[in-house]
Amino acid sequence: MISENLNTHPEPTFEYFYLGATIMIAGLFSLSTTNLILSIVLLITGLFILLSIKGVKIDVAKRLVKPYSNYFFIKFGTWVSLDKYSNVVLGINSNSKSLGSKIVVNVRTQSYYVALTDLKESRLELKEFTEYFAAKFYLDRMSSKLKLPAIDKQEIITNIALAKRPFRRK
Repeated sequence: MISENLNTHPEPTFEYFYLGATIMIAGLFSLSTTNLILSIVLLITGLFILLSIKGVKIDVAKRLVKPYSNYFFIKFGTWVSLDKYSNVVLGINSNSKSLGSKIVVNVRTQSYYVALTDLKESRLELKEFTEYFAAKFYLDRMSSKLKLPAIDKQEIITNIALAKRPFRRK
């Protein structure tokens, strides 16, 4: 049987972007104030952290999943059984932030994620999307490839909201 591998995060996630950038700035600043070796170590460490990639690799044939962190093309992570997970879920990430002191500006961002979940509802995020229909397509694709039930939380929330809506007669 041919092993089919799925990679879910081929692009950098920039999860530790600010940490890496801060360390690199400290390295640049230390070039003029401290020794050269410390500056080079800080610059390389900052670049190392800045370019880190997180992802999930799935071996469909062997039913294994590997969450990993990738630093300079070296992947760190361990394989676990895909049978640990019971569903593929499409969920909603919604973040809002208020900016300012006298004039308040509310910034709200919404994105969608597709994740594997187990019975304890812990999740292993596979991919994040800005558009619902792209996330829905990916959910259906992953559900069929992994042979796991698909749960669309956006659809559930919409159906509940429609059911609570009062009936209007014309």
